[in-house]
Amino acid sequence: MTGLLGSKYTSNLSSMTSRSCICGTNGHIAVCVENWRAEWARLASTGLQPGEVKEFHRDGALMARFFFIQDPDGYKVEVLEKHGRYR
Repeated sequence: MTGLLGSKYTSNLSSMTSRSCICGTNGHIAVCVENWRAEWARLASTGLQPGEVKEFHRDGALMARFFFIQDPDGYKVEVLEKHGRYR
């Protein structure tokens, strides 16, 4: 991940509370964390500018809660709350 995200981003991602990673074909990677509020605040405090928190609901139930950060090369990292199928 160092080449993809750079050393600043790698050190921040490696200190996340979870090592879960979901790799897809949407042009980004995703990591799952226990506490999205704490991760959002921690990443913001390092200058990474996490995006707006978004939620997906289905039939009134929360399906996913997440935000994105982006590295200087434009790669997106999705930070998902551990919930439902994202564990």
